[in-house]
Amino acid sequence: MERSLSVLLPVRNAQSSLTDWVLELLEVLPELTARFEVIIIDDGSTDATPEVAGDLAARYPQVQTAFHAQPQGRAAAVRSGLGRSMGDVIFLRDEDCCLAADEIRKVWLAVDDHPMVFGRPELSRWPNKLIGWKRHGESRGFRMINRQAMHHLQESLDDQARLVGALARRTPQWHEVELSERPTGASRPSGESGRPSQPRGAAAARSKGRGYLRSLKDFAFGE
Repeated sequence: MERSLSVLLPVRNAQSSLTDWVLELLEVLPELTARFEVIIIDDGSTDATPEVAGDLAARYPQVQTAFHAQPQGRAAAVRSGLGRSMGDVIFLRDEDCCLAADEIRKVWLAVDDHPMVFGRPELSRWPNKLIGWKRHGESRGFRMINRQAMHHLQESLDDQARLVGALARRTPQWHEVELSERPTGASRPSGESGRPSQPRGAAAARSKGRGYLRSLKDFAFGE
């Protein structure tokens, strides 16, 4: 049976960027698997993020939401998302990650052979990878983890550097994939900062991608 994928999106005060990032994901994920879900976890936002998340869930059946009445932190938001997720594979993106959504494909392909896959830019820069993960925000990337491999690691899933540190103290090994950053000057989605962003995929969603997403929604609702 085809593997299923759960994308967890912990956010706080991200009203200006959440829609763009979700639309970008909805362009990429159907190419990976038909069995996917996007779970937005709002961690006590004080702006319109809950309303934006609710609108996305109403428009796209693949999108689900969870809400914290008060901020509890990213780790708690990840745990809330895990509790609602059903996928065989879990996908997480670090805050302020500069990687484009279409790079998810490379991580998804690698998870065929590795229970934990980390995607980050410019791996070759650091001869000592553990040092590289911790310098200048280099830990900001993607990760996919087979659900069966997450035992004893849930407290470290919220941040890539924390997870690497936890893995270094344990037996499980991880696989790294070098990914491409967005072009210099290109805007990017932000996880919790709420800064305006304009992902590359969102631009397509506003033009030809809108037709695809509308068709996807209509098919799901049987319209």
